[in-house]
Amino acid sequence: MVYKVLLDKPADKSLGKLNSKIKEDILVACTELEHFSEKTRNTKKLKHPFVGFRRRVGKYRILFLVNKKNIEIYKIGLRKDIYKN
Repeated sequence: MVYKVLLDKPADKSLGKLNSKIKEDILVACTELEHFSEKTRNTKKLKHPFVGFRRRVGKYRILFLVNKKNIEIYKIGLRKDIYKN
């Protein structure tokens, strides 16, 4: 199944602040999410209190939700900061 990947405003803002090499790597990972499977490499289901999944891209993480037809990316950031509220 092919999903439509959507980027929330906060995730888009975080992406805009990154340098071009990291941004390119994250955009490639986001494109790969169109063919999402829970068994995809570097992807894990998040545990409570977080919801959805995470994709690892080097030191960065992409947090996202999976709906019937869409993947909604809601947060992008460094591993050390992403899980802080």
